[in-house]
Amino acid sequence: MNDQSPNDQVIQILKSQGYTDDQIAKTIGEVATAGATQFYAEAMATFSDEDITAVEKCNTDAEADVMIKQLYRQKTGQDPEQKIQEFMMRFAKGFIEQYEKDKNPQNS
Repeated sequence: MNDQSPNDQVIQILKSQGYTDDQIAKTIGEVATAGATQFYAEAMATFSDEDITAVEKCNTDAEADVMIKQLYRQKTGQDPEQKIQEFMMRFAKGFIEQYEKDKNPQNS
């Protein structure tokens, strides 16, 4: 399992526990949503009142999403998508560590 990415390992663990493909997709989707939520909260915390007003004036959610990501990149120099991927990687590593502890409680 160590040759696989942490995300692939999570999928393999879920499959080994009897999760269906639909359940796995739902779980991964919920983690991605949590990562995006964390990013947006962090992004909004870096914005000025003027930035927030500009985001609120967007006509669609898609326009607001683009603006939030652009403003975040300008203010922090960080890639928004990378921030979300980092969250997902932290989740996967934490999930695997907990799975290993639960599987081998004497090693905890």
